[in-house]
Amino acid sequence: MKDAYIYMLSNKNRTTIYTGVTNNLERKMFEHKARKGSKFCARYNLEELMYYEHFDFMMDAIDGEKQLKNWRSKWKWDLVRTINPNLSDLSKPWFDKNMLQDIKEYKESDEISFHYSSPSERWDPESSSG
Repeated sequence: MKDAYIYMLSNKNRTTIYTGVTNNLERKMFEHKARKGSKFCARYNLEELMYYEHFDFMMDAIDGEKQLKNWRSKWKWDLVRTINPNLSDLSKPWFDKNMLQDIKEYKESDEISFHYSSPSERWDPESSSG
């Protein structure tokens, strides 16, 4: 059993929504905020976490992501609003000032990958709001 997550991102204006899957949500958000998570997300400034769902098995998360990718945009936004009615960035509390500086430096670097490891006691997705 390995943790897996479906997640949805948007930009500040909430004009575009992106659905993805990962086994490490905090690391993936770090990459998206540094605009190195995906070219599509970087192009449309999609770095604010609107929704996420935890799965015990990656195959279940992948199946769920495939379903969501077939949904109309309105349906996705309706789902987001069930857990995040204010459409706030759910990942905002995960990153302190030092982490934001790391993200800025990584964003400005030519590095393609970043080894990001997080102490598990610092972040628990089950206890965060959302």
